[in-house]
Amino acid sequence: MATISEPGTKKYCFVTIGATASFTALIRAVLSPSFLAGLKAHNYTNLLVQYGADGAYLYQTELGETRKAGQDRDITVEGFSLDQSGLGKYMSLAKTGGNGKGQEGVVVSHAGNTFCSLLLQVHLSFETVFV
Repeated sequence: MATISEPGTKKYCFVTIGATASFTALIRAVLSPSFLAGLKAHNYTNLLVQYGADGAYLYQTELGETRKAGQDRDITVEGFSLDQSGLGKYMSLAKTGGNGKGQEGVVVSHAGNTFCSLLLQVHLSFETVFV
């Protein structure tokens, strides 16, 4: 489970690959310098990555390279494998910035039907990734 940063005037990008498949290309892409620069250009303060049950090594490796290059200076990057209590609180971060004082962000997700339905129910902007 992720340690969620103290809320304030934040804007979250929540990336989830789901629990059933490993999307290594998505994890690499969202930790790339160009993606982080794009987030910064659109005033995002936080990137939260749910990397799945078998994505910890890849996430840590890619994040280490990003940090070594100093590419994450302006964005708080956090990640977690799975959360048995669900993803609602992470979607809420993207919706409200944490406590209603932040800006609405976005969710980037695999194209799972259940997850997309949940996002529509909470009226949250999202991008699906088809692989």
